[in-house]
Amino acid sequence: MNTVAKFVFADEFASLSTRAQGGTTGTWDTRLWWGPNTTINNELQYYVDVATDGVNLSGGDNPISVADGLLSITATPAKAGLSNGQAFNSGVLTTEHSFARTYGYFGMSAQMPAGVGTAPAFWLLNASHQWPPELDIVEAIGREPTDIVGTVHTGSSNSAYPFFLTTPDVTAGFHTYGADWQADKITWYFDGRPYGSIATPSDMHSPMYMVVNLAIGGAWPGSPANPSRFNAAYKIDYVRVWDQFPGAALTSPGVTAPQTPQLAIDTLLVSVAEDAWRGDAQAVITIDGKAIGDPVTVTALHSLGQSQIVTLTGHWGAGAHDIGIQFINDEYGGTPATDRNLYVNSVTFDGQAAAGPLATLYSSGADGLAIGASPLVLQMSEDAWQGDARFSVAVDGKTLGSAQSVTVLHKGSATQNFAFASTMAAGTHDIAVSFLNDAYGGTATTDRNLYVNAIIANGITAPGTAAVLLSTAAQHFSIFVAA
Repeated sequence: MNTVAKFVFADEFASLSTRAQGGTTGTWDTRLWWGPNTTINNELQYYVDVATDGVNLSGGDNPISVADGLLSITATPAKAGLSNGQAFNSGVLTTEHSFARTYGYFGMSAQMPAGVGTAPAFWLLNASHQWPPELDIVEAIGREPTDIVGTVHTGSSNSAYPFFLTTPDVTAGFHTYGADWQADKITWYFDGRPYGSIATPSDMHSPMYMVVNLAIGGAWPGSPANPSRFNAAYKIDYVRVWDQFPGAALTSPGVTAPQTPQLAIDTLLVSVAEDAWRGDAQAVITIDGKAIGDPVTVTALHSLGQSQIVTLTGHWGAGAHDIGIQFINDEYGGTPATDRNLYVNSVTFDGQAAAGPLATLYSSGADGLAIGASPLVLQMSEDAWQGDARFSVAVDGKTLGSAQSVTVLHKGSATQNFAFASTMAAGTHDIAVSFLNDAYGGTATTDRNLYVNAIIANGITAPGTAAVLLSTAAQHFSIFVAA
C-alpha cells in the first residue's frame, strides 16, 4: 500500500495559462461548459470568457489576473458589452479540457472576498457533463466570513450532504481548503484538519475536473448593497492535487506552503425525532445565538423510537455555550394524528452532555440548553397579543446574551426552555428577568404577559421561582448554587 502522497497537479500562478476555445494547450478554460448565458441560483454575474469575449489579458476588462504569484478573480459592475443583462462581471476557471481525475486530494490556499453578495467556491464536476454528482470542496459567502461549507451532491440518493464549519475570518487572510476523495470516503479539510466525512456515493467513481469561481448574488449570499461601487477579489495562492491527503503541511516538491494555524475542531451532536404530518419537521440550530448551517429536515419518527443525529462542526472554543433548537414549521390539524412536532432527545458538545431538561416542541419556536460551567435554564411561556413576549436575563446585575422571544403559549401548561451559560460561584445569586414589551388592549384576550415557570441552575430547580409578569418591569429571584 502506498502511504506517501503522490503530487499530480499544481498551479502556483507565476503566470496564467488559459486555453482558447477549441484549443489544445493551456491549463484553464475561462467558461463553464453550459456557457455564460445560463445563470443558476438567481446569481447576478456574467462570467467574462477570455476566449470568446475578446478580452485583452493585460486590460482592465479582464476579471482574472495574476500578480506576484497570486491569482485574483475580481467582481465589478458589468462593463458595456460584457453583461448579457447581468449586473456584474466576474470570472470562472475550470480544468475541463486539461485535467480530470478519479480520486485524490484537491487543495487550494486562498483568501476569500469580503462583502455581502460574494460567493466564492472551489468544486469538482463530472467530466461527462452529467449532474449530479458534484463535490464542493469549499463554499463561502462574504456576509458570513466565519463560516464555510463542504458538500456532496449525489444522484444515488437524490440528496446533498453539507458539512459546515465555523472558522476564523476567512476574508482576513489565507487559509488552506481541501477534500480527500477516495473510493471509500470523502473527507473535507480546513488548514490541514478534517471537519467532515461521508462514504463515497455510488455515482462518484469517475473522473471529475476542477472549478474555481466567484459568484455574485442569489438567495444565499444576498445582493450587494451598492452595486455601482461593488468591487470584490477572490485571491488564490495555489491549486494543487495529490493522489491522497498529503498531511497537514500540504507542501509539494520545491514549494513551501503558507503556514496556517492548526485549528481545534469542536463537534456538536443533536439527536432529534419528529411527529410527521403533511411533511417533515424542520429546525434551525444555533450556538451562542448564531444559526449554524441550513435548516435541518428531520425524518426519524418518534413513534417508532427512531432518532436522527445532526452533526455540526466548528471552532467555538472551550467553555460555556448556549445551544438553541428552533422549530420553524409547526402544523396542527386538530387531532393527535394530524400534528407535526419536534423532539430533542439529546445534545452533546465535544462529548459533554447539555444541561437542562430536553424538550418536545409542539409549536414553532426555540428551545435552549447549555454546555459548560454553571448552566442556567429558564422555563418560560406567554400570553401572546400583537406579537410575542420578549425578555432579558441578568445574573447579579450582568445581562446574559441578547433579548429573547417566547413563542410557547401558557395555556395548556406548555413551557419553553431558554438556556444561558453563566459562571456562578457557590452561594446566593440574584436572577433578574425583565419583561421588555408588555402590551394591554383592555380585555383578557388582548393582553400580552410573560410567565416564568421555573428557574433551573446546574440541573436543580430553584424553589420559589414561578412568577407572572403583567407589566414591563424586572422580576428578581434569589437562588442558591451549591458548592
